Amino acid sequence: MTSVRLRRAVINVVPLLDVLVVMVFFLLVTLRANDPRALQVTPPAAASAAETSLAGAVVVAVDAKGALFVDAKPVSRDGLGAALRSALADRPAKEVVVVADERASTGDTVRAVDAAVLAGAAVRIQARKGE
Repeated sequence: MTSVRLRRAVINVVPLLDVLVVMVFFLLVTLRANDPRALQVTPPAAASAAETSLAGAVVVAVDAKGALFVDAKPVSRDGLGAALRSALADRPAKEVVVVADERASTGDTVRAVDAAVLAGAAVRIQARKGE
């Protein structure tokens, strides 16, 4: 009778950890892209400002130079309405938060608000808490 030696299975966790680190990295990059602060936009200060939740809303950012961004993706002035309609199409709550830099022109901010209203969204304007 011959003796049979059973090999013990070895689980290598290094590839699992590699995949986990990559997934966490992409999660952090994705979360950062949806943050309007990542676009170098500083909203104006307002004493009555309240915390604004960006969850579930389409974020339209206007930077100091008048460049427009829909959910952190740059869009042209002519393409803003189409980009908003496209972004709102798959959202149950038709809500847009406009985050304009304090140095952005009023015309650029009004253009963003107007495009959001014409796209059929409820519009909020974000400001930071100030004195």
